[in-house]
Amino acid sequence: MKDMLIKGALLLALLPILMSCVPTGTLPPQQQCPPLPAIIDRGPIPPMAGQSSVDIEINRLYVIERVRNMLEQAQTGASAGVFVRGIDLKEIQDASNQRISVIAIRLEPWLRGQSGQPASLQRSYRLTLKAVPHLITPTTVPDISRRRQLLCPPNTSCATDQGMLLTFDLFELYNVSFDRPACNTPDMIDTQVVPEIFKNLANQSPLALPTDAIGAVLAGATGGVINLTDVNISMDGFLKLGLQYDVGSTHVFDRNTQLLSRYPNRDWMVNIDTSILRDAVRTRMLGILTDQAPGSTITSFNAAFLPGEIRVNGTAAVPVPGICNSPAPVTIAARNPAQMCKDANGDSAIAFWTDLAYSSGNFCVNLAMFWNSIGVGTVSGPPPVWATLTNVNFPAGNNDTFYGTDIDLDNAFAIVGRSTVMDRKAVAAGAPRPNAPVKCPGVP
Repeated sequence: MKDMLIKGALLLALLPILMSCVPTGTLPPQQQCPPLPAIIDRGPIPPMAGQSSVDIEINRLYVIERVRNMLEQAQTGASAGVFVRGIDLKEIQDASNQRISVIAIRLEPWLRGQSGQPASLQRSYRLTLKAVPHLITPTTVPDISRRRQLLCPPNTSCATDQGMLLTFDLFELYNVSFDRPACNTPDMIDTQVVPEIFKNLANQSPLALPTDAIGAVLAGATGGVINLTDVNISMDGFLKLGLQYDVGSTHVFDRNTQLLSRYPNRDWMVNIDTSILRDAVRTRMLGILTDQAPGSTITSFNAAFLPGEIRVNGTAAVPVPGICNSPAPVTIAARNPAQMCKDANGDSAIAFWTDLAYSSGNFCVNLAMFWNSIGVGTVSGPPPVWATLTNVNFPAGNNDTFYGTDIDLDNAFAIVGRSTVMDRKAVAAGAPRPNAPVKCPGVP
């Protein structure tokens, strides 16, 4: 009974606001919802063909926090708004029986009372948002100025030439209390709640993902330009994306397997298929050999991903006609220790060094390094200052930055990191996260 009295009082308080624009002596017109929010062009939607080179996982708690902030923080000082009472990440079938990834959000509207505090209107809505990837490359968006406009943060300049964005678009707004769509014969409360939700959705920033760092790793291994060609998405309890590049083989996008749970207090992970890196390094090794000595062949090759480093071992037959016996056998061994650390600017970076050895029974064989864009020279032991492969520090929208904390090379090539939004949330909860990563070797 008390709840009914509160609800009645709130409705009476709301009635004068709604009636203020109605001429005296006339009945109020039938309530109407505002038009659907305009769809902002964030770039083309990819084909989502189900193949992947690199898998990205985003922590469920991060997605929940991002959506909650989108709907609640914009309400500061407003006379009406919504409480977010529950968020679920799942896969559903749309009207054409296609599987789509959605976030289902349970909302409870409120009206600010005379005390200045929000008071519930004792009503429930279900807001369903569809996760939509956008692929921005020279192929999909030929105009370079438009690409930069889509990919670069507002009021900044950047050299990013390809990438992807993720938006959460309106799929359905349903009035659970009355078991109908919110804008199907809406009442007074509907017409107050719906505009606020639409406004918050229109103001959202897309989620940017670390395609620059991924591209740098793949380009370092291949020695060439790589291109992002497709994106896949799944949201079955957590957010997972599969990026397909035009390098090496691909694998079927696995919608269900979650690896990020292995890394406590981490918010995102990029997992690069080691077979792609292995094949790319072998191809590049052969390319450099044949540039130096046409007709060279690789007779054996292996790349091992071990804790803290990558090791490459191979043998080649190198023709050296006219001076030495042809072909000459050559053995090549290289190791690349690598770690995630903070550079001199305090940004996360992948730092590394290369130790290369080669030998041959033929004294006149002199090979160039096969991984020279990653290596820093033939050395014995780590140098005082490690070189940087790529920075892993980038804006993710909505006053948030993603930064790397770990690189896992144990039978993997996984870049793991955090969000500054989740760092601030931990501090506010009185449980700040330990600082990560450590400083890079040679950084004071």
